[in-house]
Amino acid sequence: MSLFQPGDAPNRNYCLFRDGQESHHCRGRDYIERLWLECAHLADADAAEKARHDFESVYWELQVAYALKSVAKSVVPRSKLNYRKNEGTDFFVEDPDTWVECVVVPVGTGADAIPYPELGKLGVLSRVR
Repeated sequence: MSLFQPGDAPNRNYCLFRDGQESHHCRGRDYIERLWLECAHLADADAAEKARHDFESVYWELQVAYALKSVAKSVVPRSKLNYRKNEGTDFFVEDPDTWVECVVVPVGTGADAIPYPELGKLGVLSRVR
């Protein structure tokens, strides 16, 4: 099953990676799908649906899970952590026992907002006030 599903999605990056035809969209989609294939079982049960409106958070959780697996850490799947209402820390890593929480800060609103980055363009941060 793919992370990217057809239909409406309010998240701009989700839509760009799912539907984009430029080379960086295609390469990004392939990479994200590899992360999903390797780590979906470690994510929230509703991660594919959540990605439609909060893609960046789901992507970051997958990236962190993949990095932990890549250094041979034993990551306990969320389904085995017995969370109620899907609440709790994102990952539990064994040996040494460690809780991992993945956080993505949104761009914000108003005068303090950071401009939404444009994929494939350099120098976006130079425009930050």
